[in-house]
Amino acid sequence: MTQAELCRKLSISPGNMSNFINDQRNPSLETLSLIAGYFSVNLDSFVNEHSAVKVMPKTLTGLTENALISSGRLWIRIDSDSFAPAFSRGLLIYTDIYAEVAHRDCILIFRNEKPELYRFLEKGKSSILIPFMKTEMPVEIKKQGKTRLYKIIYSAFAP
Repeated sequence: MTQAELCRKLSISPGNMSNFINDQRNPSLETLSLIAGYFSVNLDSFVNEHSAVKVMPKTLTGLTENALISSGRLWIRIDSDSFAPAFSRGLLIYTDIYAEVAHRDCILIFRNEKPELYRFLEKGKSSILIPFMKTEMPVEIKKQGKTRLYKIIYSAFAP
């Protein structure tokens, strides 16, 4: 089967498929599920041994930083309306503690032992964290500071 034939069967554009194959873009959970279903394989087939997909996601409100660090990479279910509309209840996010955070990435941090979601903006020797919670104010952090930033790689609704 050619790449073009697979794209037609799965209703995925050839450009998107090419971007996935060449690591130019990451497919959504729905797209990965569609491809896995077509080939009758588990989603774990799409990730290497260092980035295994966890079948049962943790909930954001119950997540601890130690649990995230011990897992390394983790699916997390948003179980609160606090971060809506950007991250609404029921959304799954995939977080990777090893991924490098870049300008405009969505990130997870822990403040007062509670997980919070932000947009990361670089600004010289410091960074600005723009909150997704309407009740929070932007936070400025030093690049060499102690705050650990965890990149959100994927977000998708569970199939």
